[in-house]
Amino acid sequence: MDVDNSQLQPLIDQIDSLVSRLSNKTLSPSREYIKKRGKRQFICWTDGACSGNPGPGGWAFVITDRDGNVILERSGFSEASTSNRMEMTAIIEALSSIPPTSRVHIKTDSRLIANTYNKGWRRNKNLDLWRRFDEAVRRHNSVIIEWVKGHNKIELNERADHLATTAIKDRAGITHSYGQTVSSQQVRTEQIHE
Repeated sequence: MDVDNSQLQPLIDQIDSLVSRLSNKTLSPSREYIKKRGKRQFICWTDGACSGNPGPGGWAFVITDRDGNVILERSGFSEASTSNRMEMTAIIEALSSIPPTSRVHIKTDSRLIANTYNKGWRRNKNLDLWRRFDEAVRRHNSVIIEWVKGHNKIELNERADHLATTAIKDRAGITHSYGQTVSSQQVRTEQIHE
């Protein structure tokens, strides 16, 4: 198909103008970070915990870039939950904290979630969370879920476990990003955005 470049020039000029305006805006640390990283690929270590099952629960995730640099940690607390619900919540929260259309590699010690996602196991319980899970997955270009053995001295899996159990003990979660720690209530709507 032959295209006359003079017909495309107004569109090219509009795109150039938009790119110029966007590049002159001051970028937040997370936007700047993602801009520098090029292809958006993230690794998420997730974990959920419960004191009693059911009982008070905690969830947590640690997100790294493809080079293994930790860029965001977050945890949260639930007054009454189960281990499976906290494991699922950790993954949902991680996926929701990553810019849409990213490539995401989730590492979880939940065989139930990994096998349900990878092997099509039947979803019998927590259907409300499975709906949120599916919505979070659809936001991204690619989501891989890998099972890793828990409590096996894998540093970032242990870190996610520590954050989840600490959320139960403290009855509150945290968000840690770029060297600043604040309560999850202060940054509830803050996420890594492009």
